[in-house]
Amino acid sequence: MTIIWNDDETQAIIINNGSGTIQAGYAGCNAPDICSPNLVGRPKSDPMGGIKCYGIDAYGKGDDHSLS
Repeated sequence: MTIIWNDDETQAIIINNGSGTIQAGYAGCNAPDICSPNLVGRPKSDPMGGIKCYGIDAYGKGDDHSLS
């Protein structure tokens, strides 16, 4: 779906920040282009200062990280 505004082609981006996943894509498409889990991994040894991981990268770090 293309919207003409001020002689420029503009396309709306839809972002759905749900409780379990974040989804993003262009308006008018049947499915989102990006779908990623809303997940943050914090190191168990140093939860405030350690290296954090986000989204799909946090899934494999459950042994070393607290996931929320």
